[in-house]
Amino acid sequence: MENVNNYTTAQLRELARTNKAGQPDLWPESGSQIVMLKKDELAEMLTSRHPEKYESGIEKKSVPFIKKSVDPKDKLAEALAELAAGQTAGVDEDAVNAAVESAIKPLQDKVASLEDATGAVKALVEVIKTDAKAAARLPVVLAAASGSNPVLEKVSPLYKPGIESGTHSLVLSPPSFGKSYSIRQLGKSYDIYLEHGCSNDMDEIATLLGSPVPDGKGGFAISDGVLSQAVRAASTGKSVLLLLDEILRLPETVQEWFLTFLTGHKTDDGLEYRLRTRHMLPDGNLEVITCKAANLHIIAAANLGPANPIEALWSRFQKVRIEWTEAQAASTAQSIAASYDISDAHGLAISFAAAMKKGRAACADGSIQFPVDFRMLERACKHSKDATRESVCEYIKDRLADEIACWHPDTGDMLPDSISACDSIASLLA
Repeated sequence: MENVNNYTTAQLRELARTNKAGQPDLWPESGSQIVMLKKDELAEMLTSRHPEKYESGIEKKSVPFIKKSVDPKDKLAEALAELAAGQTAGVDEDAVNAAVESAIKPLQDKVASLEDATGAVKALVEVIKTDAKAAARLPVVLAAASGSNPVLEKVSPLYKPGIESGTHSLVLSPPSFGKSYSIRQLGKSYDIYLEHGCSNDMDEIATLLGSPVPDGKGGFAISDGVLSQAVRAASTGKSVLLLLDEILRLPETVQEWFLTFLTGHKTDDGLEYRLRTRHMLPDGNLEVITCKAANLHIIAAANLGPANPIEALWSRFQKVRIEWTEAQAASTAQSIAASYDISDAHGLAISFAAAMKKGRAACADGSIQFPVDFRMLERACKHSKDATRESVCEYIKDRLADEIACWHPDTGDMLPDSISACDSIASLLA
């Protein structure tokens, strides 16, 4: 009687295949089904089915042998292991081939799907090569489609160069949330991008229209304001995007004046804008320039605060609100950190977003004067002693109370309770 403990795993498998006679209904129909059985399982099988031939030190079980369903990848791994050990008797060629085919099929499917998309990709490349405007628009479309830029995601469908938008958008979000940056990205798809930071100065009309400047000859000339520049460029057929940042800061009288311009004039060729500039014509009248609304697009941005805008201006704009979320804050923070090559930008972004969340709550209940914002993160990335997460966090924590703590209205000293609130926020920056 032979002791199965003296056989290798491969030899036991070969014995299992050649000892089917006697009880064929209890054996796997295909030898490949026993490829993955371990040595003790093979030994049990042989000794239990042929006790007259084999013996083993392994304790016999009373349960019958059950066919196993084996993953082809496991078969391949087992076969390779046996080949590496020099044991070739148990390698099932059919099982190995099946495993290889199973492993490469997903790759073949991916290649086929890429080949199907080749035509569309080539067409896109040709458009980018021959159409500069389409090429400039592509980054905007990709940023909006990715879902990583909520401003572009909501605004870009409304603003396409050379096409009348039919509306003016007012983008509203918490401070330092990337409004201006996103609109500048959109502006790259236009021939000309202009930007004006609005103020509560009563001379804002002069800033928008134009004002006298020395001409270098002892006299004065009229220099176009930003609105005059925009209309003049659009009147030549160029596509222009004008951003009026912090538009709600404009004095009420300036807002009322601006409303007249925003209304525009309907013509048979579509809406057009008309603007009376500060330039004097030879006949003594002020110059009036016009442009198609399709060529001049206006977008405004603002932070909502305690001051209420006048209803007439508010109603002229389609409001686009970007609500703060911790996930979006983390995404923005990671983009900022990555742009400065900060190590572990993801981890830094997660902790900074958590600090922002706690800071917003503290600002709302009056514990701190100002919320934590992205400008703090950008300064820290610029000026920290090295480009590591730890260094950036330390930079912010060291200056956090100076940035956001409440102060005593008479002495200007930071309030102890507010300093404690700052420490609590800083603890999240690790």
